[in-house]
Amino acid sequence: MIHYNPLEECPGSDKWILCYEGKDEPSLLAYNGVSVSIIDFSSTKHAIHRFWIKLYYWKANITLKTRFLRKRSIEIFIAWKEENNDKIEFTLMDILLYKQWLNSKNISEKTRETRLRHIKSFFDFLSANNLTTIGDDIYYHLSTYNSKNENGPNKIPDNDLIKLGKKFKEKAEENLTNFLYYIIFYILLETEFRIGSVLDLEYDCIKPTIKNGEFVITSKTKTSNNEIVEQPISLYTKKQIDLVLERTKELRTNTNLTELQKYLFISERKYLGDIRVFKINKELFRRYIHSLCDELNIPHYTAENLRDTHMTKVQEYSIQKGLETIRTNTLTGHKNIDTTTNHYTDIDLQTILEVANKVIIGNVTIEGKIIENNKRFEQEDEVYHNCGYCSNKACDNFSYVSCLLCKHFVTMPSKKPYFKELISVINKQIKNEKIPHDKEDLYNIKRLLTAYLLKIEEFEGGEIYGDCSSSS
Repeated sequence: MIHYNPLEECPGSDKWILCYEGKDEPSLLAYNGVSVSIIDFSSTKHAIHRFWIKLYYWKANITLKTRFLRKRSIEIFIAWKEENNDKIEFTLMDILLYKQWLNSKNISEKTRETRLRHIKSFFDFLSANNLTTIGDDIYYHLSTYNSKNENGPNKIPDNDLIKLGKKFKEKAEENLTNFLYYIIFYILLETEFRIGSVLDLEYDCIKPTIKNGEFVITSKTKTSNNEIVEQPISLYTKKQIDLVLERTKELRTNTNLTELQKYLFISERKYLGDIRVFKINKELFRRYIHSLCDELNIPHYTAENLRDTHMTKVQEYSIQKGLETIRTNTLTGHKNIDTTTNHYTDIDLQTILEVANKVIIGNVTIEGKIIENNKRFEQEDEVYHNCGYCSNKACDNFSYVSCLLCKHFVTMPSKKPYFKELISVINKQIKNEKIPHDKEDLYNIKRLLTAYLLKIEEFEGGEIYGDCSSSS
């Protein structure tokens, strides 16, 4: 028997007979103004998840009736997660796959949306109490729900998007500010950055990869893994940003407002007879895109709609072409990949692996061989954390990544879980590494491991790498 008092410590037991005052609260029985309910938390397997749900029920700043209703939604989500991903932390992939799972259920759209809102409330509580880290990318996908019969309520229709793009480009020729608006528009469509992240991009946001001619754009926005976001960009976007730097260089150099010098999107305007430098903000962009929509006689779209368009384009491939199946295979190994990957045109397998592993593969040379699963090698031939085998009778190279770089290294599709596990280990090492040079070495190893995963996936799809006949 537990008397409810949120000022006291949360009870440790998994089954409560809860006594509290309040006739409007859910109760098994009531007597003299005191209600009694039986609350069972034992269905949640992991002790930490179970504790978080209990704490939410005990301390959340909502009525007990609301907690009672939300508890069920949270437990359904946690049970699904524990069945599909045994890690404690909540990831973006958890949310994406859970939403797809909800779509497969015979429940109303309102019920699906309600369950996602309940999960968001739970995550808000966990974040507010510093129990775990929930990234902005997770909140985004909990706040924008795509039903199974629609592309998504916030996506811009293709015809309107084409008109808007042409209008942005046309206006870009008029002045510097309009040109900056056009580049912002383009970045929102090409990346997953929010409008705030785009407007906060700094002048040195473009970074080269290890492959000549490939670049990433970096944002200070934090993800659920507390990493600075970097995303691949096209050469066209890189050239446009270079042009932004060229056209704003004088402003950046001459302005007395030193706090503006670091930002990419700064312009100038007349104010009380003077020319003043300013940073483009959300409200200015909102007004501008609305003015273009008025000229085109189309609905008022926003920066959020542009980002939603990018996101839902990805999700369309997930649902219609099986992209989520490939992603699941890449991250968890739960499903097999087949030659249907050859049908993807806009989003290729390399991009999926790079996004999944947060790395740009770049110009990585694979010297080893990939062969069919077989038993021709003995256990003592296993090398590099069980990722493959050595086909050489006597090893003559002992550097840290020698096996992966060696022409005698042999691997096969059955070794994919070992590559994925090693990438997971390296991710933790990167997060904890303080020395920049050592961190870069770890990134290069992850690039090499991801490159091998790519070749294995392509091998399964019918492409053969290495002279399989020479392996022994």
